[in-house]
Amino acid sequence: MSNEQILKPKSHLFGRLRLLILSLPFVAAVLLLRFVIQEIFNVSEVATFAEIGSVITGVTLILGFMLGGVLADYKESERLPASLAVALSGFAATASAGMTVKDISDSAVQQRIAKVGQAMREWFLGRMSDDELWQAMPMCRNSLLILNVKV
Repeated sequence: MSNEQILKPKSHLFGRLRLLILSLPFVAAVLLLRFVIQEIFNVSEVATFAEIGSVITGVTLILGFMLGGVLADYKESERLPASLAVALSGFAATASAGMTVKDISDSAVQQRIAKVGQAMREWFLGRMSDDELWQAMPMCRNSLLILNVKV
């Protein structure tokens, strides 16, 4: 199974309307409860719109701030994989330059860095636990130790 198949929702329409479809049973339950309270128990309105207008305004303001924070977090989370890719690329370039100076083949180091990148990718996709990810990290440190030993 390819990554596109894993990350792509099964139905494009269901993916876009998922929240709406999942919330419909709750909306129906609230409407039914409101009908039962008003028609069967004969309880009329407790508060009018004029009385709770300021509450609705406050809630709208708070929801706006919360949505702004969520969007900022989402934007930051999209930047994380790119930052990791740049860091690994820089590390690979530094290690390759160090190996070239020492006249050593850098293929083993590049393979280790690629394995670390693959481990990070698997962790992002939820296929690897935190412990497995941390076990893959010493591969990068050991690559630099090779440079230090072969002086």
